[in-house]
Amino acid sequence: AIASDPASRSAYMGYVKLLAAQRRWLDIEPFFVEILKKGGNTSEKHMDLAQYYLGREKYDLAEENYQKAIDLAEKKVIPLMKLAEFYAKRKMKDQAIVTMKNALLIEPKNPMIHSSLSEIYLHFNMPEQALNAVNSALKIDSQYIDALFQKGRVLYAAKEFKKALDLFDHVLSVNRIYAKAYYYRALCIDKRGATDRPEQEIFRAAAGQLDKPEDFEKDQIKGNLLAAIKIDPGMVDARIKLTEIYIRDRELKKGKEQIDEILKLSPPNIKILTLLSGLRIAEGNYKEAEKILRSIIQEKPDYMAAHIRLGLLYKSVGDTKKSIDILKAI
Repeated sequence: AIASDPASRSAYMGYVKLLAAQRRWLDIEPFFVEILKKGGNTSEKHMDLAQYYLGREKYDLAEENYQKAIDLAEKKVIPLMKLAEFYAKRKMKDQAIVTMKNALLIEPKNPMIHSSLSEIYLHFNMPEQALNAVNSALKIDSQYIDALFQKGRVLYAAKEFKKALDLFDHVLSVNRIYAKAYYYRALCIDKRGATDRPEQEIFRAAAGQLDKPEDFEKDQIKGNLLAAIKIDPGMVDARIKLTEIYIRDRELKKGKEQIDEILKLSPPNIKILTLLSGLRIAEGNYKEAEKILRSIIQEKPDYMAAHIRLGLLYKSVGDTKKSIDILKAI
């Protein structure tokens, strides 16, 4: 496909995904550089390259390529939005908000931009502004699905779990393959957002779990997470949540399957390695768990979760002195 149409995004991104699946991370950059020479939509290609650099934590190169994408774009809204999202991920609040508002200046009646601005406000824990922005999107288009989903996220952040769940249900009634809605639906149920809803008793009775609301909700959480990754196999957050549940429920084979998939999708980071250490502990492989936790602490000495887990690991194997030493040092 690349040979016949090297400028086609679907062709070259298919190859990039193959390289990522094979964990050939260092082969991706020179491939992108070569593809940029082939012409086509160079703005889009710079955005793809920026996304790669972001994943490799080469932030200066990522920002540089987002800026090139803006300069080269005929319509600058999308690259501006991507740059704003980049700044949000880098915790650069002012730059993120200003950049998204610059996109809004170009298309003030675009509900997608209002909804994305709401995401940035929510990211920076600005709930009132997030709600106002998403309401602005819904004033333009009351059935704009991404804005309905985003309002659900705002309500979830405000701990209005039942109201949020109602919105995610509405999103799924319109679009049955909205993967993120299943994921957030699972999070709402996990927070007991489904408890005492009028229809829950009917559903539990149909499932033969009328007197077991907690078991029913656990099944619903798993079911929604599985639906999310079936629709979007690359949804790492849903896989992480599912793995945590499998480890907690001692379904270790399923937990290992999810970890393997996560590692295919993403370079190992501290969160993923911590999860892997939890699986190794549950398997009884304490030496491997210790090795992983020690590597995390070496990489990020102030990451308290790794210190605590290592201290508890030593306690579980009867090494009280090491446990106390680790926990005292926190």
